[in-house]
Amino acid sequence: MIINDRILNRIIIELKKKSESELSGVYKSLFKGEGIEFDNIREYTFFDEYKNIEWNTSSRMGKLFVKEYKEERNIPVYIAVDISSSMNVGIKGKEKIDYAAEISTILGAIALKNGDPVSLTLFSSDIENFLPPLRGDKRLFSNYTLILKNKNQEKKKTDFLPLIEFYLNVVKRRSLIFVVSDFLPFYFENKFLGLSKKNNLFFIMLRDPVEENPPESGIFNFFDPESYMFKSVDFSDREALYTYKNTYNTMLSRFKKSVLSKGIELIDLYTDSDPLKGISSYFTKKVLKDRKPK
Repeated sequence: MIINDRILNRIIIELKKKSESELSGVYKSLFKGEGIEFDNIREYTFFDEYKNIEWNTSSRMGKLFVKEYKEERNIPVYIAVDISSSMNVGIKGKEKIDYAAEISTILGAIALKNGDPVSLTLFSSDIENFLPPLRGDKRLFSNYTLILKNKNQEKKKTDFLPLIEFYLNVVKRRSLIFVVSDFLPFYFENKFLGLSKKNNLFFIMLRDPVEENPPESGIFNFFDPESYMFKSVDFSDREALYTYKNTYNTMLSRFKKSVLSKGIELIDLYTDSDPLKGISSYFTKKVLKDRKPK
């Protein structure tokens, strides 16, 4: 199917509507603006804090109401998308790069809905493209199309160091940073700590289900698009299957432990799942966790 501007607009508009309806409240609850001016009183929702309940109105009306305040929203949101060769893989789910384009649109839509400017960075072994923080729906279209235009480009590997150094120079105030990648081969760059100390840093890890659970019979041809080499593995051989799964799960476990031990948020998504549901579920759990007494 040829993806033209009309089709892209329809896709983006649909993602925007769903994102705003499902994520706007939880996003606003998680990432606070700086305003404190009283605005009005409205009915209580699940994501409101108890301290904002207006008890006099609630008692009079027989249901909960909260005080609402105007926020001076200006939290820069930086979305970094890995466009290295491994992101063009799609065995059981969507190609990772297509999935990343949807995630970029979802995150951008809820940020823009709440008045926050959005930036996009494409990287591989270097910085490939950078769009500075901007408000407006045109940013969503620009993000989505730019990612798709970089599909199946010249074979490149992933290197996080140029991205880290670039953001350390570009990001001048506390911001939200989302790094979207498959993070293969599950290595953690310690210099991410410089970004995580000054910003809210999220890793969004994309995984094709077959990478974790390959077929348990027959010959499976693994292709590493970053080295451009094939390796045939016969998973009818139980020892080969066990060795693969054990190695994969060990590397994945070490990676996750490293990331979480540094205070970085990790959102783990499969490319055959709904990205909106995955992000919404993670943010909702985080809201509930942050509300628990410490």
